Amino acid sequence: MRWDFDNTWIIRDAFMQRWRVRLVPLQDRPSPADPSDDPLFSMISSAFADAYALRDDMASDLIEIYDALMGTHFGTQLPRPTRDPQRRLHGFKSELERVLYAAVETGELRFERDEPGAPIFKDEKPPSKRDAPPAEEKVNFIAVNLVDEAGRPVRGRRYRIELPNGTTREGRFDDSGTIRFDDVDPGTVRFLLFDPEARQS
Repeated sequence: MRWDFDNTWIIRDAFMQRWRVRLVPLQDRPSPADPSDDPLFSMISSAFADAYALRDDMASDLIEIYDALMGTHFGTQLPRPTRDPQRRLHGFKSELERVLYAAVETGELRFERDEPGAPIFKDEKPPSKRDAPPAEEKVNFIAVNLVDEAGRPVRGRRYRIELPNGTTREGRFDDSGTIRFDDVDPGTVRFLLFDPEARQS
């Protein structure tokens, strides 16, 4: 059934559903999109003329995408697309446009702006900070091990130590003949043993 006065058709499909199909008048049609706003159009136009490649880098990338979609190995025949003595790229631009635009329409191929630091695809989550290994803490410390002539630990001996920040501490060596101070500022340490016969190593 056709309504001639406004170029409209009413069509029933196989399920008896009615569809209105209308020719849109020129003044009502949306203005065509500017091709320069289409990143795919811009890439293909920058990489290929009708019969040859203009840039090796971009052309190689687009051929690689084409091969991935089509399951071909066209790119191996053209390691440098701008050098094509056998004219393999004659007519390739229109074929490339057909394949890539069809892949975009079916959702097989996506184009997104790659912002610095952003994931390639929006559905990819950046690595969680909790997954990162903890930063290794650097601890400045002083340890003194006091032994006798036979190399055995000397325990219970009194000492005095002046740390680089000017503080002085006194005490006795533990049972293993060791003392230790953590979080010590870099600098000179002065150490005094109250038993002159004890030996520091």
